[in-house]
Amino acid sequence: MKWFLDRPIQQKLILAMGSNVFLLVGVICAANFGIDVIQKSQQTLYERDFKKALDMMSYRNHENGAYAAEMSLLLVKDKEDRDLWHRELNEHISDLNGLTDEISDLYKDSAELPKVNQLLNIRRAYKETRERRILPLMEAGKTEEAMKIYLGEQLERYQTMRNLTKQLGESATNQESKSVEESKESVSTTRSILLFSLLIALVLNAILGYYISGLIAAPLKTVADAAAKIAEGDLNVDLPEENRGDEVGALVKNFRRMTLVIREMAIIAG
Repeated sequence: MKWFLDRPIQQKLILAMGSNVFLLVGVICAANFGIDVIQKSQQTLYERDFKKALDMMSYRNHENGAYAAEMSLLLVKDKEDRDLWHRELNEHISDLNGLTDEISDLYKDSAELPKVNQLLNIRRAYKETRERRILPLMEAGKTEEAMKIYLGEQLERYQTMRNLTKQLGESATNQESKSVEESKESVSTTRSILLFSLLIALVLNAILGYYISGLIAAPLKTVADAAAKIAEGDLNVDLPEENRGDEVGALVKNFRRMTLVIREMAIIAG
């Protein structure tokens, strides 16, 4: 610590201010780290879990809409009504195709991927049956045969797809709730880190300030007390030797030398 004592007071203050800046930078870094953790948690929550739950809900809705449109096509006889239901069916199919691509991408690294693949395979078979068997029968006027397929294998596929989307949706919702809790924990952990970092910075700053003020104030108080005694006529003042190389050390050394000179002059005069 001798090297620090020998530094000029100005350099001591600069070092103290530098230490404060260093502690402040540490707190800011901790804050940035916490913010990054929270942002990543929120991004994961939206891009993965919330999106899965939302897509599965939309998928089920369009499945129901498509099935209802298909059944209506089989039941209505009026051409305008059939055209209306056919357009609605195509809209649901288009939305399902878009959701299929999103779901495949969302679940590509998920443990639920086998179940998703099962859903998509069943939907592919459902689609092929509709386009290659049912629609041609409807165009040929064989409504009863088409209805038999719908109420048989197609209904079974439809119910299986509903069950799969329900399971996947519930799983995504549960994961979403879990991610929300993890996000809350990240916020709480970040808050604790920031408070702890700030507390450490304040404590270290207080210790450093107290130490530096002691280095400057204590010797000055000793000199001030000695000067008061000399002013009262007490020349038996003995200041401790200072081996410091800064301004305070020089002041104490010069005052000690001056005290010795005054004492010698008093002896000679007496």
